[in-house]
Amino acid sequence: MSRGARCFVASAVLAAGVACGSGPSDEIGTGTEDQTAGGTLPLLEVSGLAVRDHRFVAVGDRSSQVVTFRLKDGKLDDVVTHTPLPKAGDGGSQYEAVAFDGKGNVVVMSETGKLAVLDADCEKEIASSEIDWTSADPLVDGHVEQNSLGEGMVILDASHVLVALEKSPSAIVEFGPRGDAPRGYDPTAPRTAAFAPPAELVALAAWKVEDDAAPDLSELTIGPDGALWSISQQGKTILRFERTLRPFEERASVKAHVPIPGDLEGAEGLAFDGDTPVVARDRSSTKKNVFVLAPIAE
Repeated sequence: MSRGARCFVASAVLAAGVACGSGPSDEIGTGTEDQTAGGTLPLLEVSGLAVRDHRFVAVGDRSSQVVTFRLKDGKLDDVVTHTPLPKAGDGGSQYEAVAFDGKGNVVVMSETGKLAVLDADCEKEIASSEIDWTSADPLVDGHVEQNSLGEGMVILDASHVLVALEKSPSAIVEFGPRGDAPRGYDPTAPRTAAFAPPAELVALAAWKVEDDAAPDLSELTIGPDGALWSISQQGKTILRFERTLRPFEERASVKAHVPIPGDLEGAEGLAFDGDTPVVARDRSSTKKNVFVLAPIAE
């Protein structure tokens, strides 16, 4: 692609699993010259992003607050800092992931396994739960490392949640009420219910992620095509997975890579405003910790 040229990838193309290249896992993306600085959020070590109806919510593992914002002409707008989150552990907030449920409530998750459900205004905790991380061990053939937990999540109906494990191994794990059957992921399935989990959620299914270009997973989100997407901080790449995860499968195949601009270190949070990826940085300073990238391109 010539410098500065862009080709928008239509949702129908992505939905068919066809990227603009050759091979089962193709490289698509934006050039460094297309990077646009979105601005600064009042959060240290931004670790998670989510968006619904063009309203973003962000959490940081050193900041005990939720911050919401919108985009206006590629810049951050209407930035609001909300009531502090409930304590989740020692040494910072430890909140690593955030997502919306089907009713627009905000769910935050910590590395310690605490889930807190906030109302849509991010001012009141309306439910809570704990994830039993040890229940995932037999599904990923090993012991899940304590510092590799809860890097991203997608809320499903029936109080199920898909969670990204960072590494050793990298995997997507489905948690839900004990005794439930796993649902897997289908972009056509409704996600309209409020997340009202019981006191504890256990692992129901897991899909390992084995990709040479992505040694870790730092986020889990739904892209403009309905598929699951993630970001690899170490690999400096955005990943698109296969469209469906079936409960009887053991691996989640990576279908495309989107290179992250080379000077954007510490990329950890990812959310899509339409076709536009927004990336947050996990860094000790709040300076320039959110970037708006060009729409997905060839």
